[in-house]
Amino acid sequence: MSTESPAERDVSAGQPAPVGSTSDPDPLGTHTPDLGATTTLKSGALFMVTQTTGDVPAQSARTGHHGLGIYFHDTRYLDEKRMHVNGRPMTLLFESADLGDRCTRELTNPELPVDGGRGIVHKETIGLHVDTSLDGQVREVLTFRNFSRRPLQITVTLGYGSDFDDIFTVRGMAPGARGRVEEPHVEGGSVRLSYSGADHHRRTTEITFDPPPTHLSGNCATFHLDLPPGAAPRTVDTVYRLTDQPMGDGQDGLEVSPNAGENVSVEDSEHLGLPRSEVRMRTSNELFNRVMRRSFVDLAMLETRHGDDRFYAAGVPWYVALFGRDSIITALETLAFAPEVGRATLDLLARYQGRERNPARDEEPGKILHELRVGERARLGEVPFTPYYGSVDATPLFLVLLGEYLQWTGDLECFTALRPHVDAALDWLERQADPDAGGLFEYACRASDGLVNQGWKDSYNAIVDADGSLARSPIALAEMQGYAFRAFRAMANVCRVAGDEDRATRLEGRAEQLRETFEESFWRPDLGNYALAVHGPPGARRVAEVDASNQGQALWGGIVAASHGAAVRDSVMDPRRLNAGWGVRTLSQEAAAYNPFDYQTGAVWPHDSAMVAVGLRSYGFDDDALEILTGLYEAATRFDLYRLPELFAGFDRASYGRPVRYPVACNPQAWASGSLPYLLTAVLGIVPDAFAGTLHVIRPRLPGWLDWVEIKKLKVGASQADLRFERSGDLSLAVVTSKARDLQVMIEY
Repeated sequence: MSTESPAERDVSAGQPAPVGSTSDPDPLGTHTPDLGATTTLKSGALFMVTQTTGDVPAQSARTGHHGLGIYFHDTRYLDEKRMHVNGRPMTLLFESADLGDRCTRELTNPELPVDGGRGIVHKETIGLHVDTSLDGQVREVLTFRNFSRRPLQITVTLGYGSDFDDIFTVRGMAPGARGRVEEPHVEGGSVRLSYSGADHHRRTTEITFDPPPTHLSGNCATFHLDLPPGAAPRTVDTVYRLTDQPMGDGQDGLEVSPNAGENVSVEDSEHLGLPRSEVRMRTSNELFNRVMRRSFVDLAMLETRHGDDRFYAAGVPWYVALFGRDSIITALETLAFAPEVGRATLDLLARYQGRERNPARDEEPGKILHELRVGERARLGEVPFTPYYGSVDATPLFLVLLGEYLQWTGDLECFTALRPHVDAALDWLERQADPDAGGLFEYACRASDGLVNQGWKDSYNAIVDADGSLARSPIALAEMQGYAFRAFRAMANVCRVAGDEDRATRLEGRAEQLRETFEESFWRPDLGNYALAVHGPPGARRVAEVDASNQGQALWGGIVAASHGAAVRDSVMDPRRLNAGWGVRTLSQEAAAYNPFDYQTGAVWPHDSAMVAVGLRSYGFDDDALEILTGLYEAATRFDLYRLPELFAGFDRASYGRPVRYPVACNPQAWASGSLPYLLTAVLGIVPDAFAGTLHVIRPRLPGWLDWVEIKKLKVGASQADLRFERSGDLSLAVVTSKARDLQVMIEY
């Protein structure tokens, strides 16, 4: 990790890039395909998304395009993968992908023609067991069994193909520069698909078969199998190996092939936790345990390596990449269980911290990146994510994560190592505060193909006025002011511990100044709430008087005045406005722009709901935090695998018996997976203070569907404790069952 302070350098040469236009609904022109019913597997940077049968259908103008396939480094290495027996697809009976990096399926045959159509194999005569696993490669073992009383001869056909499309092309972006898809190379029992990219990278998919096929071509392998009666098995073992090799002498520091040994399965036991952590938990509710286990499995699945550092990739399939905001928030959500991922995330983001003024990437000195991509279109500059810095909130969230990480660990060496990056981030925050807007933190896109909206709600239409019209740049968001407030307070605390009292006092003063500005600019008595945003150019500033979850996240930031906390609570918990029953809507049902199907103007995002709930809890609204926890938990039980998706539609819970899915939501998605572990630790009242050698438990509360919770080996600094929380009626109690001698545990009711 570099500790060099990012130096300011202006590369715009007096020619600022065009400002993004809100008239373009999607500056990248993408039209993401619906995923439908799919199976997702991931190991490190390698992942695959298939139909539940394991197939990836061929694409054509008639059948349409899809997002299925095998992926690595923002490239789809296989876009066709199909298996037929005697020319027919098999029938799926069972499928399980619980562990994230492997899948087991049972299939059987439909009625099959034999002898040129003169005979048949009766349906449900052949059993097919399929084991698919990812570990530096994709391996699929097909095991056929004949359950009839006579011998059978079958023809198994495995089809495959690839155009090696970039992830942005898969998502619907207009095609750009292309290299050359080479003719498949067939040799022995293997075939190699190759692509010489316009970015001077050679990408290959090598497919090997055991036993060797009876016939092998560039797009199909055929096996003639004799199946004796009595269920004696016959197997076909297929391995897909991927490479991404620079064609010149240059190296980019990324692995050429997916790393083996990345699998970090969560053991199937009564105690739950992340595989690299000793912290374990269990509860009285077996169904909730299954939901929590799914969260931990998905978090382990999404852990990804970039060089020597690990981070949480944002989501599969569209966002298997480093995102500043997503990786930070997920690390925050999981600090109680895996603080080391928080440290690695800080180190990695510090390495890419902005160093220059580059409007083409919305880069500025001290700014934390929004997104880093490594595919062909990024390397060619057709998308700006190399990295791209169009995020107004990743920088204060970076500081919040550092502050929270230090509260858990007391690792002042980390603060010392990151101090130049902390100073640069704080300097950027001060430059970002617009004096014409009274010192509010705001954003405006300067990249011609960048993001118009640069908060966590970054779709083109996410920030709206009361009449439904789109907000105009520059835009100051309610929650961004809260993030900055929390960042100033966190860094003040750390500076004080580190002996820099003057800096701590200045930062606390800056936080209070921001709180006053926020009250003056955002509180709207007529709305009975804070505004969503203040927006527009100087002389034409407007206030977006709209109820949205942003104001709830301002509670999380701690910037909301104590006298106005109840007003924000009323907006969040009102079913007519933001409370969907399953979670918190992004925009009120009463807003002109409300759309329950829309990405960020009506849908429910689990991470957003969890952050709002934690904010409510910090203002003393414990029952409301429990209600949101209950809604998210019960929503998870109604999704496949008990997995909370990236988002779901904002319909009221009373309308349907289950949440309504959003068609292109990532599944799994990192900050959704971290939501329930984060919210559970919050309602239990767990607050660390490693600097004081103290673990605080403040107003612990259990919902009515949990009788007890146990957490073992919870670490604060170098010490640890075991805790048990029990509920008796409306009363929840915390008991210390074991602790290190040098750790104080303070319980407050």
